[in-house]
Amino acid sequence: MNNTIHPIEFALAVILATVDSALWLINELAGFHAQPTPAPTPAPTQTAPQSTTARLAPAQALQVAKLTKRQLQTLTGIKSSRYNKADLLRIATEKLTLAQ
Repeated sequence: MNNTIHPIEFALAVILATVDSALWLINELAGFHAQPTPAPTPAPTQTAPQSTTARLAPAQALQVAKLTKRQLQTLTGIKSSRYNKADLLRIATEKLTLAQ
């Protein structure tokens, strides 16, 4: 049984490994390797703006405006931190207007 590696086969294996490594490095530097994508998060459901004639009473509007961001999140049912206070105020007033 012959356990020796033929020098030409060894040279071909080294050349192929070198070329493969060089191409991998070029792809890595050029940014062509696929990045792992995070699992898609469901988009928050938003109601389409509806034109209604009902308005909040000024006293109600002041009460809603004085709420903190956390209280607005509880009122609207939105737990995402992507919404700032102005967005939460708008959604809360829409909900209260539609409830009337």
